[in-house]
Amino acid sequence: MTILSISRPKTLATTVTACLATLALFQTGNALAQQEILHQSVVHWGDESYTLQKIVEGDMTYPRFLDNRGNQITAENYQAIVEKHSNPFGAIHPDLYRMMQENPAARFQVVVQLNIEEQQVLDKPDDLNKTNKALVVAELEQQAIAFSRKLDFQKIQILQKLDVDKLWNDSEFFGTPFARLSLSADQILKLANNNQVNGLYVYDSKGIDDIANALKIANADDLQSAGIKGNGEKVGVFECRPNLLSNASWSLNVDEVNSGSSNPCSSSHSRHVHGIISNTGSGGGFAPKAKLYSSNGKALSQFDWLVDDKRVSALNQSFHRGAEINDGMSFDDIYKDYKVLHYPWPTIVHAAGNWCPAGSSCYELPTINDEFVNHKGYNTISVGNHNDNASAMSSSSIFKNPTTAHNDRELPEISANGTSVTTVGLTFSGTSMSSPAVTGSVALLQNAVTTLRHWPEGIRALLFAGAHTNIKSHPGIPGSSATHSWWDDVSAGNDGFDGSGALDVYQSQQISKNRWNGVPLSRGWDIGSIHDSKVKNGYFTEEYEVKVPWSLLQKVPVKVALAWNSTATLNGGTYSSSLDIDLDIHIYNASGHLVAYSVSWDNSYEIAEFMANRNQTYTVKIRRFSGAGDFSWFGIAWNSRPFIFTFPVFSNQLTIQR
Repeated sequence: MTILSISRPKTLATTVTACLATLALFQTGNALAQQEILHQSVVHWGDESYTLQKIVEGDMTYPRFLDNRGNQITAENYQAIVEKHSNPFGAIHPDLYRMMQENPAARFQVVVQLNIEEQQVLDKPDDLNKTNKALVVAELEQQAIAFSRKLDFQKIQILQKLDVDKLWNDSEFFGTPFARLSLSADQILKLANNNQVNGLYVYDSKGIDDIANALKIANADDLQSAGIKGNGEKVGVFECRPNLLSNASWSLNVDEVNSGSSNPCSSSHSRHVHGIISNTGSGGGFAPKAKLYSSNGKALSQFDWLVDDKRVSALNQSFHRGAEINDGMSFDDIYKDYKVLHYPWPTIVHAAGNWCPAGSSCYELPTINDEFVNHKGYNTISVGNHNDNASAMSSSSIFKNPTTAHNDRELPEISANGTSVTTVGLTFSGTSMSSPAVTGSVALLQNAVTTLRHWPEGIRALLFAGAHTNIKSHPGIPGSSATHSWWDDVSAGNDGFDGSGALDVYQSQQISKNRWNGVPLSRGWDIGSIHDSKVKNGYFTEEYEVKVPWSLLQKVPVKVALAWNSTATLNGGTYSSSLDIDLDIHIYNASGHLVAYSVSWDNSYEIAEFMANRNQTYTVKIRRFSGAGDFSWFGIAWNSRPFIFTFPVFSNQLTIQR
């Protein structure tokens, strides 16, 4: 037996994953011959530790669980262990339970997730360039409205049966299985024991702004020079409105401010965030011709205004709720995961968060190692902050990963420059500035390929595959080093604090020029859905071929990124968005040998990188490790970059990277 990679042990896991079904299929209790362990992690449940393994044996891959004495345990036994520890308060989210304990006589603003199974999945347009865009969008609008009305009717019926319809605030969460109620502790406990209720969460409308050469380092200026400026793309900014929209030297391209906001607010922070995305004057934004929509508030009703009323295709959030610095997913995470799965399928980008030292106005926790990445959704993007030349992360950029069942979740997913960013007459630092850089880049990609307006999975894959610069150090972590690829770091236990790397939207856009059409490509991408009819012998039936171009160098770096979704319709772990499908990347050479892979457990994305032989073709296969019977959209992208070398030119160094 060969152990190819080992990941770090962490703390108590809090979610249940779908791999148990796969384990039940393949586990025999007998010793297995000629097997390789692609990935191994140690999980602590209570006082016991368990070893979780992803094993490959011939064409078959499967999980195996061992107790701390090395004995193999059955799927049923492990399921019981997980259920015992995963939901300590049943359907009640820990934050809500804590508030009930602290003030049992109070009434609480609560979001209830109802047990409504959605039967309808709208078909996404997978190539708007080949269709009548206006007609397709009009039909989708009609279908989405009909779907929402049907779901709201079911919601009303359930609330009436629960005898809480009179406590319902019906001004938000339209067309979703969520409802906001004003409840006492006794009412919460009663609902928690009803099988019509999947979860109960704290409703929080307050937010804390995340403050602590962006265009050039992300190569967005190259796209602007080519005329790609986000022309007409609808971008939402979820926070206060800007305190100033223009002056003599700059202007924000804000199409509309939410005038119906229930709790309007304005700030210079918002002005700066808007400016990074779409300033049309000096110190210009990433997507200066995009249409901005300002939510004018931080409540989820303002978020819904952006998504449901304005139908934005890209959305930025540069603030966090007070409880989001802690472990575990918040209701906001779960709700936004849900919204990504529904029309108009927006791409949602968050600031990962900033740590502030004691004595500062933004201080929350004693050390940077105490604060978790603020936004932990599976279907969204969290962004870290690197310096001007992408050589190091900012010392305040949050990196701590949430606790998950297999201890290998990796956040943030990507990094961008957010250090001393100057625009619209202001200079700020923080992940608040990194996040809109990525959001503006999303608008550029959607401008280049309109189909991507409805495919956040494709956007994520393109961004991750294009982020070729690995940021090796984090000043906030003494002795830190993430010197290897994303998968090498994840599997070896090094925190990948930069995510997939530094944003390079030029590389992402170059990849987006080459949609997969069955012909080997040096750069390429694809989008689609994965379900039982498209899986044979555990592999997605579509295989992708990477044609590595000729190069002066013998070896050429290749990066492959895959992104898919969690489900947030039913509880797969009562207060967690459920990652039902576990997909892996396997890459084979022409001789059929496995040369690279990425096989984490708890991420909704995989990134495989390797040094390929020039002028050779490699096959990329998507392995469905678990999730039979489940459905997900996905995006995949790859990039090979043959010209990466440095040579002297008139005593100076010239570096070519394309």
